[in-house]
Amino acid sequence: MRRREFLQATGGAAATAGLLATMPERAAGTTENVPPAVVTQDGGTVEVSVGPDGEFVFSPGTDEVLAITPGTTVEFVWESNTHNVVPQSQPDGADWDGEGEAGTFFDSGHTYTHTFDTEGTYEYVCTPHQGLGMVGTIQVTPDPSAVTPTGTATPSGTSTPASTDEPSGNSGGGSTQLPDFGGYLGNANNGDTVEDLRGNDQVTVEVGAGSGFAFNPAGVWIDPGTTVQFEWTGEGGAHNVVAEDDATADLDSGGAEDTSGVGYEYTFEDGGISNYYCVPHQAQGMLGAIAVGNDVPTVSVGGGGGGPSIPDGAKAIGVGTTIAMVTTLGLAFTLLKYGGGSPEE
Repeated sequence: MRRREFLQATGGAAATAGLLATMPERAAGTTENVPPAVVTQDGGTVEVSVGPDGEFVFSPGTDEVLAITPGTTVEFVWESNTHNVVPQSQPDGADWDGEGEAGTFFDSGHTYTHTFDTEGTYEYVCTPHQGLGMVGTIQVTPDPSAVTPTGTATPSGTSTPASTDEPSGNSGGGSTQLPDFGGYLGNANNGDTVEDLRGNDQVTVEVGAGSGFAFNPAGVWIDPGTTVQFEWTGEGGAHNVVAEDDATADLDSGGAEDTSGVGYEYTFEDGGISNYYCVPHQAQGMLGAIAVGNDVPTVSVGGGGGGPSIPDGAKAIGVGTTIAMVTTLGLAFTLLKYGGGSPEE
């Protein structure tokens, strides 16, 4: 074979290999692997996983709308710890209370069921992880198949936009603004539970949550004038609440007490950040933080970030091109070094 013919053949093979590398794989008899945006259920019982694999999602509910017929029962199954199911909006006449109010959470293995009879849209959240995008939607309609990812089917068959209300504190671009506690909660037990509770006159923080050595939620964001009630769980021995020296609020519940119930409350009048701790268990990570008002430093969470994204197709083309170039150069080097038959005419 002449070198020119050999190079043409190998170059063509390399180009073909590169092209094939850019083609998405498909199993026989399947279509493109596009995750469903709507999960439907007609009667009976449907399961919603709460925090599957430790992720801050309801599945279905967060990444997919759950569309069901009236009378369908939804069973919420906890697959990780420190979650609740708190309704944010529901149709007039509905009586859904959810499972756990702000400050009340459940761990893996817990289950909760509710039968949805009233038609309409139900929006709900996990309050400790709402700021991280743990929100869900249930659409109750006689025709779940008519529900679209971007809207809800109306009885007349037309579509109305689904609610685009973001959790309080959200900014655009899919990210959420939460208070920046300066890394104080980085070593805190339960430190990933930060709640935006602005709009409430009174909120509750558990003292001795989890294994008994945590505040829950560890971080809260409230308005000036809000009263925080610190409620002892009775777990973990004697606890107290004491502010760091640079805190805006002068938190001090006194000596550590082994009790249960609301043992201390404080009304926050001034804006700013107040980090605090339990004196007996500070070294064990029993830390908390409270942000007051809108004029506090914030950080963006849950928005992806990291610069512009590159489409998968472009990535595949780049990989394929690289394969083609390497293959061609390798074959050409081999031919030039070891020869390739009779010389060209």
